[in-house]
Amino acid sequence: MIIKYSQDKNTKMTVISNNTDQKIIGFQTNGIRYILDSFQFLQSSSSIENLVRSLYNDDEIKPFRYTRSTFGDSDPDIFRKCVFPYEYMTDIEIFNEVSLPLKESFYSKLKTEFVTEEEYKRAIQKWNRYDCKTMQTTRSFI
Repeated sequence: MIIKYSQDKNTKMTVISNNTDQKIIGFQTNGIRYILDSFQFLQSSSSIENLVRSLYNDDEIKPFRYTRSTFGDSDPDIFRKCVFPYEYMTDIEIFNEVSLPLKESFYSKLKTEFVTEEEYKRAIQKWNRYDCKTMQTTRSFI
């Protein structure tokens, strides 16, 4: 693929490297990013949240083509990381619950902190906006 695009003089190709040792981790051509080493790519972004933020703000490409075709651009929060009550989800039956758990249920053992009021409000807004009926349907939206 690289050879195919490199032979076309009208094709603009950009190399993507990490910030530390300039190791090539991918390239971009015709508005599409090709990642050669996804592990290195994620490490250079430090988190999936930072990766999504940087891709969303990239002026050179129109990222998230499939997400945008499904949800449109009316919900700016669709591209933001949301909270999920991982520690609360201790049993398969909890996925059948018909409401979002209380804010206190969103404690993260990994981060050793509770979600903020703003994060919890955003989870409630997404629950309502996407008409979630159970915690099972919530997994895709919050």
